[in-house]
Amino acid sequence: MTGQLVGRAGILHPHDWPGPELAYALDEPFWGQGLATEACREVLRWARAEAGFGELVSFIYPQNNASKGVVRKLGAVRGDDVTLLGIDGIECWHHPVVAIG
Repeated sequence: MTGQLVGRAGILHPHDWPGPELAYALDEPFWGQGLATEACREVLRWARAEAGFGELVSFIYPQNNASKGVVRKLGAVRGDDVTLLGIDGIECWHHPVVAIG
């Protein structure tokens, strides 16, 4: 074991955001291995079963096709674009309560 950080997954909910976000980030050597999907699936399970969250969203840059693939696998659906942190055109993906598998 090297102690290298692989990444993180969890819920972000700054007070001025449109909603609580299912968010993740992985270090590049770990991309494409299914780790983001696995981690986010567990965060969704925890958020609903233990933390009491309802619908969650994921905010994704339009060019980030890999992240769009992750949220699609989790059952998310595309909503309207939002402005976030002063950046227009951020895609807002909704994770309906029924889509946790």
